[in-house]
Amino acid sequence: MTAASAGRPLLEVRDLTVRFGPLTAVNAVSFSVGRGETVGIVGESGSGKTALAHAVMRLHDTPPATYPSGEVIFDGHDLLRLDERDMRAVRGADIAMIFQDPMASLNPVFTIGDQVAEAVLTHGRDGKAGARRRTIDALAETGLPDPESLLDKYPHELSGGMQQRVMIAMALVMRPTLLIADEPTTALDVTIQAQVLTLLDDLRRRHDMTVLFITHDLGALARLADRVLVMYAGHAVELGAAEAVYRAPRMPYTVDLLAATPRPGDRAQPLRPIPGAMPDLINPPRGCPFAPRCRSAREICHLTKPVLEEKVDGHWARCHLQPNEFVEAVSPAGIPV
Repeated sequence: MTAASAGRPLLEVRDLTVRFGPLTAVNAVSFSVGRGETVGIVGESGSGKTALAHAVMRLHDTPPATYPSGEVIFDGHDLLRLDERDMRAVRGADIAMIFQDPMASLNPVFTIGDQVAEAVLTHGRDGKAGARRRTIDALAETGLPDPESLLDKYPHELSGGMQQRVMIAMALVMRPTLLIADEPTTALDVTIQAQVLTLLDDLRRRHDMTVLFITHDLGALARLADRVLVMYAGHAVELGAAEAVYRAPRMPYTVDLLAATPRPGDRAQPLRPIPGAMPDLINPPRGCPFAPRCRSAREICHLTKPVLEEKVDGHWARCHLQPNEFVEAVSPAGIPV
């Protein structure tokens, strides 16, 4: 890291739009991630979270994906302008991703050792002996017992929790600067989810990593994120410090997400599902994309799309209304931040 880069964010996404034919999956989204910071991206399925994360790593096939606007500045370089050879040098080494379903992501015909060592060999950092040592160390760091014995095993011989730890080892074996975790606990039961989240937070602190954490689970995000970006229908609709977003949300969609989140130890408080469904991204509503589902919507919400604006210092929201105009909601209090 140079002296010039020390004061700027590690990752800056500026006005990024991602389209698949007529469908706009990510709509002019901007945010940044500071060095050593964890930023969480949250929203329902179809909100654009994964499309955004894959755009950062240039994992979309082009075509069908196109990038009509935007920049993805990583450590001073626009990843969207790199040729594929230079981008391959970044993936796995400087930026790594943990995918959400290890059973689908791990190759069933290759051993665990070969799959974890692939990044080391691809980037030419070590020979086979060095790659083997790095692989064992990475597996051990995730808490897997007797990691050397796992090298010759195949994915189907491991439990779901062990497979996810292998995925974490694959992502961290090259000690990346930026880790993108794309719903890494979705396929796991609750007990294993907690273990994996604790492991990720421990590894982040140990290696001073920068993390972009993608999830639909606000409860999981509360224990990890410094700042939160809420997405809806491809738009960034709220962005702020985690505590501010959880304690005083400035957008009705965030309020409804919190009301639909289980709160530990509060069985008496019923969950309130969000009515309706995500809008058609090919033919989106004229006004606010959340207006058709929003209990607080006014006429202006259906007619004019709000802009993302700073409501209070460092807390941004895309909403025409003030918080005192929101329909009374189930209190989000009780989710730890």
